[in-house]
Parts: sequence; structure tokens; C-alpha cells
Amino acid sequence: MTDIQAFLAGYKPSFLFTPNHDYPHYANSEMEQLNKYPSFNVTMNSRDHLLYTQTIPQRENIKTRLETLSPDTYEYEKIIGEALGFPPGAVEVYQKIKLLPVQRVGINYIGINFVTSVEHLTSDVQWLWSTYNNQSDAIVEVFYKPLDEWFNIQHLDTMALQRVYSQIHSSSEKEGSVS
Repeated sequence: MTDIQAFLAGYKPSFLFTPNHDYPHYANSEMEQLNKYPSFNVTMNSRDHLLYTQTIPQRENIKTRLETLSPDTYEYEKIIGEALGFPPGAVEVYQKIKLLPVQRVGINYIGINFVTSVEHLTSDVQWLWSTYNNQSDAIVEVFYKPLDEWFNIQHLDTMALQRVYSQIHSSSEKEGSVS
């Protein structure tokens, strides 16, 4: 499931879209549906985006929380990350990545895509499972670049999660890698 599909299906609480950016994997019908949702302009990484929300009250709440903040500040980006449905650990890691090298992994779960640290992997996946708990057939996809490998973890399979974490953590310690 892509991020736009997850938003349109109601799983993803909001959707960040960059106008004038080529999105070859978005169907015209998806874009037409997307344009029916409430949205407003936000700035991330010095680029203009549209943040689509599921409801008008949700949009107004986020706008109110952002209105006194400068873009690209910790608090501004934290609010955007939370609005996008990212785990708290991943929101925190996003800020650290900008300042320090962090051993990181990519995660995709029902179209919610983000980067987190190896150290937050377990807690962030468990947060996804508890927050989006009606997804019993969903798979957590974890990518770790130094191994050039995707790991798939079935919903609530804590043993598989621990095995994946151990393998990635062991590799990151051996290589002292940051990716």
C-alpha cells in the first residue's frame, strides 16, 4: 500500500504532498480523490508542501499549533511528524539525524513510511501495532541499507521483530555503520 492509498483509506491521519514534484506511482484517480480533502500549506526543509488531513477540525488544530512556530524548527517538525502518524521515537530521531550521524532503518507499515534509529526500531514498531491495531494482516517492512536487505514482520510477531532487531543491531555494531 502506498502512502496516498493509506491516506485515502483512512489509515494515515494526514498526507504531505509536494506540488510540482513528479509522483509516477500516484494514479490520476488518487490525485482527484486527494483534492477533495482539507489541506493547507506547510514548509519543510525549505520546500513548500500541502498537508492534507482527514477532517477540517484536524486541519484547523494542526494549523493553530503551527501558526506561531518557524518552519524547520524542532517543534514545527515534531507537530508535522505527529500529524503524519509517525511514532514518537521516529519524530525524535528525525531531528537527531539532522545534527548527528544516527544508525537508521527505513520502515513502511500500511503506507506509513519513515526513518527511525536502530535503537528505536522495536519500540516504534510496537507503537505502530498498538496505534494501528486493526491491521491484523499488515506487514511491517524494515530496510537496513548496510545489509541491503528488507525484512518483513507479520503483525504482532514480537519474536520476528526481536530477530530482525538483533540481526540489524549486530550488523550495526560490527560495522560501526551509520546509514
